[in-house]
Amino acid sequence: MGGSGKTALALHAAHRLAPGYPDGRLYADLRGFSSAESPRPPGAVIGSLLRILGTPGERIPDDLDGRTALWRATLADRRVLLVLDDAADAAQVRPLLPASSGCLVLVTSRTRMTGLDGADWISVAAMPPTDGLALITRVLGADRVRAEPGAAAALGSLCGHLPLALRIAGARLRSRPRWTVRHLVDRLGDEARRIDELRSGDQSVKATLQLSYEAMAPAHREALRLLGLHPGRDMGVHSAAALLGTGLREAEDVLEHLLDMNLACQYEMGRYALHDMVRSFTHSLHGAPPRPQERAALQRVLDHFLAATEEACRIRFPGRAPAGPPAPAPSEDGLPGLPGPVDAAAAEDWFEREQGALLAAAQCAERAGFDRHAVHLARNLAFHLNARSSLEEFGRAAAVAVAAARRLGDPAVLRVSLSNQAVAHCKLGRFPEGVTAATEALGLAAGLDDRSGEAVCLTLLGLLQSLLGDLGAARRHLERGAALHRELSDPRQEAYTLCNLSSVLTWTGRPAEAAAAAARAVALAGRAGTAGEQVSALNDLAAARLALGEEQEALAALERAMDLAGECRMPENLGLTLALAAEACQRTGRTVLAGDHAERALELIRAHGTALRQAVAENVLGRVHLLRGAPERARELHAEALRSADAVGYRIESARALRGLALAHEALGDRDRARTHRDRADAAFAALTGAPAPAALATVP
Repeated sequence: MGGSGKTALALHAAHRLAPGYPDGRLYADLRGFSSAESPRPPGAVIGSLLRILGTPGERIPDDLDGRTALWRATLADRRVLLVLDDAADAAQVRPLLPASSGCLVLVTSRTRMTGLDGADWISVAAMPPTDGLALITRVLGADRVRAEPGAAAALGSLCGHLPLALRIAGARLRSRPRWTVRHLVDRLGDEARRIDELRSGDQSVKATLQLSYEAMAPAHREALRLLGLHPGRDMGVHSAAALLGTGLREAEDVLEHLLDMNLACQYEMGRYALHDMVRSFTHSLHGAPPRPQERAALQRVLDHFLAATEEACRIRFPGRAPAGPPAPAPSEDGLPGLPGPVDAAAAEDWFEREQGALLAAAQCAERAGFDRHAVHLARNLAFHLNARSSLEEFGRAAAVAVAAARRLGDPAVLRVSLSNQAVAHCKLGRFPEGVTAATEALGLAAGLDDRSGEAVCLTLLGLLQSLLGDLGAARRHLERGAALHRELSDPRQEAYTLCNLSSVLTWTGRPAEAAAAAARAVALAGRAGTAGEQVSALNDLAAARLALGEEQEALAALERAMDLAGECRMPENLGLTLALAAEACQRTGRTVLAGDHAERALELIRAHGTALRQAVAENVLGRVHLLRGAPERARELHAEALRSADAVGYRIESARALRGLALAHEALGDRDRARTHRDRADAAFAALTGAPAPAALATVP
């Protein structure tokens, strides 16, 4: 594409290769993409080159065929290096090619000239980040880059690692010594203005891209304008067709043309992306307010994504309750880009591939005032984000849905959106914010006489209160929620509620009741056919069995959970399963297997787990290492658990971490620290349960 540094690359290569071509080194600017001139006719270029080689003007024919023949005859048996820069197309280049095998021609162009037989092709992409930073350093100076390394890296990213953009940004900073790099980064942060910021003197990224834009036919220019509205960083043919309002074949032809023009790139078959600078350029072409055809195109692509996510959710999350009628959307056979029947695994893979585009589409819908699209897109995506533990993205999607639902003024939609936001807050460790969202949702459910929604909100409130340490209120809300779900014959939600109730019962010293609640949750989740809920319930059942000293029964539950873990594909749940299995194995003398489980559990939890899950697993693994006779490692793990739990206010795990630290310090012979941590643990447990820290589940061998 324009500004990628292809001329500089060709000239550097030509200088390096020059000694191998003693009979001549020639350069010609073909002006294929020039704002001031038309592309140079090949006959005129040949005439100039012949004169450079010493051919008298009167010997040069007037017609192209005659000039081409003389040119090739002149270069016969010579070793000449020829650089043809900025070619418009293959027709302009073909007459300039020597017939001699001893010559080398380097051609640069913004288009892929597939009509040149025998050519070797090099596509000049954007620079790798390290090279981009090196270019910024060369232009700006090492001192300023060393002073702001993070801002310099961000500058490279905002420039799309395009050499022209990087040089212009560096030149602007050099001419403004009082500007910091961060100041320019902040100015470039506004994508609507970014392309206009990247100019210095007579150099401009926008002007460079404008030449490629104007070289296209009007239909392709309009297509590029519309494709720039795509919310994702890359796009499939189906969503491109929705934007353009065409069939799949026509959309693919347009994308392939942009690929040939080096305005688009292709990272995998069937998926295309506009370069960041090209996207910024297209945004500069859109007016405010948008033209009717632009708004219609945006609605078409949002309809497409809404229809696709509805289908994906129907397949992947069959127990999902509808949140109300979605915006009208075209029906589709299967999922876009996936031929034939689609099962749950394929639907999940589709969600994974489109995740970035779907989140961007929901945010775009909310900004553009397509509120119903925003609500339902965000909700559909939230199911996938929650299942895959993509929690920051889950939080953003939930916030989009709530904001759009408030503008819609639909209390039923707002109730669902607030409930999802409460779940996101919970998983992100924002417990007070979660309580606020769940409380508002509960009030809306009561006002609507929505008993199912009321049950969901009671469960959420109970979970959040348990995490905040209000175990009495948590138990009351969870028991009410479980009873209401049971009355409404909703086994999936009842299982989820009973899992949380089981945890509270274990924490408050009622492991037998906890085991009974978890066992019912396992049975309900099995009937509902939801692997994720089964794994959670089996983990809770194992924790209760371990609290009862029933290690073999705990292992049986954990082995079932491991069998299901691949099906539910939630790595943080599997991490906890493995941590509990490590404890059960260690307590039954299977020390080698315990070590293997512990190592893998820690790897999974730290790579994929939330602060909540990390605190739980690290406390379990701390107990395992204490049993293994490694009190120093146990101390480290409990200290990590304490930091994770304190960071989000997870009071029960903070108390457990303090108890673990007391045991670890005692095993290390540090009685003073052991006493301090034991006192703190007793105080924490007393505040939560009305009793001091429970006795250790195991003693150090």
